[in-house]
Amino acid sequence: MWKSFYNTLRGIKTYIEDRADLTLWEIRKFYEIWESLGGDEYCTNTCLSIKKKMHSIGGILLSGPDYELICRWLMHFGTFEMFVEFFCFRDSFLKNDEIINLINGKSLSEEYVNKKMKREEKRINDIDSKEELEEILLRIQNQIEKRTNNMLEKMTTMGDALWADYLTAYCPELLDKLTAPIYGVLLGKIEVEAAIQYIKDNILLF
Repeated sequence: MWKSFYNTLRGIKTYIEDRADLTLWEIRKFYEIWESLGGDEYCTNTCLSIKKKMHSIGGILLSGPDYELICRWLMHFGTFEMFVEFFCFRDSFLKNDEIINLINGKSLSEEYVNKKMKREEKRINDIDSKEELEEILLRIQNQIEKRTNNMLEKMTTMGDALWADYLTAYCPELLDKLTAPIYGVLLGKIEVEAAIQYIKDNILLF
């Protein structure tokens, strides 16, 4: 999905501005619309109906020519909760099942998103306060760190089989990079903290 047309479209030229919180909002809307249509299994007509409803609320998730591929991929998880759980967004980018607004740290409201779509909320590029920018960047860094910790904890508790299957199929290059720190932890060769630091320095690069 992240190599799709949508990945380019959600960049700085749209209301999403490459923000994880607004991207998660669109994905949650996908599941809500799908459920409202009966939650039927994948088919072209179902995807087209979801696409039309997404467009009617201003969402761009299914605006590209590859919308059916995105549809099929998201349906694989069944629900937004399962999507969030699988990718370890809970307790990092979500709190109490509410998406966190990365600008103010509060719950991402429908009102805020609607204003953002109408350009009634300021863009990140319009923020000229050094203190506000530092606060936003620190919030994002903390979210990424929490998610990284959650992923490593999940991998150590559930075993590596499921994650290896997924990474092998969809992210082979990332799998190659993660092999050393992940298996180092699983085999007891290195501590979790050392693995996290290695991933930050050599893979996430922050």
